[in-house]
Amino acid sequence: MIPRWLFRLIVAVPALLLFALAVREAPALAVLGGLVCGLSGLTYLIRRTRGPAPHLEAAPPRHTQDVLLETPPKPD
Repeated sequence: MIPRWLFRLIVAVPALLLFALAVREAPALAVLGGLVCGLSGLTYLIRRTRGPAPHLEAAPPRHTQDVLLETPPKPD
């Protein structure tokens, strides 16, 4: 299996080179591509921080007593 960092590198380097070529050949298209990518990145960040997905159930709240019972004693 390919490590995640290597996969990202394999995708990022050609993407940056293509973007540099696009800036040189068609600057307006490069600006449009940058805006679309930036907005999609912001959308991803906003959607990601809204909480757990609907299909995942949140863990039931724990009471203070349960936490105190599971805490190991402090070493002297």
